[in-house]
Amino acid sequence: MRYALPLAACLTLLLAAPVWAAPERTLRDAHAGLACSECHTGRKAPVQPGAMSCAKCHDPADVARSTAGRGRKNPHVSPHWGTEAPCWTCHKEHAEDGNYCLLCHAW
Repeated sequence: MRYALPLAACLTLLLAAPVWAAPERTLRDAHAGLACSECHTGRKAPVQPGAMSCAKCHDPADVARSTAGRGRKNPHVSPHWGTEAPCWTCHKEHAEDGNYCLLCHAW
């Protein structure tokens, strides 16, 4: 009984943590004002947007400059692709974003 209140507080914090850690906006939310066809193109079935679709609105060099201060490595300057990394490797429209670099690198 002595530990009931602290245990309940800890459980509450642990269960609420994913809500606090979740991004406020998703990729879909950020593009809510656009029609799907503005990025997804294809004759019969829309296909995944390519880097050129993203670059119509998001200049890769500007994106790299805007994220220069985020941690030890800038996520938009790749040693493999420079500032031309395919956006969809990390940014997902219909799934959770991820850090593709961490599949091989540990920084």
